[in-house]
Amino acid sequence: MLPAILILALLIYWRFDQPMLVYIAEMIILLVLITAYVLLYFRNVRYVAEPRSLTIHTTFGMSHTVAQHHLAQAILIENYVTSTAPNAPSVPRLLLLDDEGSAVLRWSGHVWMEGQMRALVATLDMELIVIPGRLGSGDIHRRYPRALGMWESHPLAVAITLIAGLAVVSITVLSGLLSTH
Repeated sequence: MLPAILILALLIYWRFDQPMLVYIAEMIILLVLITAYVLLYFRNVRYVAEPRSLTIHTTFGMSHTVAQHHLAQAILIENYVTSTAPNAPSVPRLLLLDDEGSAVLRWSGHVWMEGQMRALVATLDMELIVIPGRLGSGDIHRRYPRALGMWESHPLAVAITLIAGLAVVSITVLSGLLSTH
């Protein structure tokens, strides 16, 4: 699906002297396809825990199995949602780290119940490390540098990249709308 989206994006960029309404319609279709791709990719991930391994199946048929001897730590943290104020809301957070300290999975209390997190760790026959107190994303990143995703560990860099990408897309769309046909 991704190669088809990229080919469509290139065809729209080259425009082939098409009318403005067709160009706008193509841009809308492209944005809908990109959004659907991103949502499907992140929505339909399945985890299969067995006593000796954890298998992760993604939406597009890819799967990745991690053997139990590569799973080093299972960490349960109470994670602040928005800020680190004493009255800020928090959710449980399970981090399953491999032997290099990278996250194999990150489950959040937004989607998973703490009981499900504990059951997963029990199925994998691992010791669960429960960190006392509540931690923000910065605290988690300092303790476990490779455990969080890019959005949580470097939010400013991700925001700047997204803004730059939107600026490039906007300039491309405006140049297509303002060009003479």
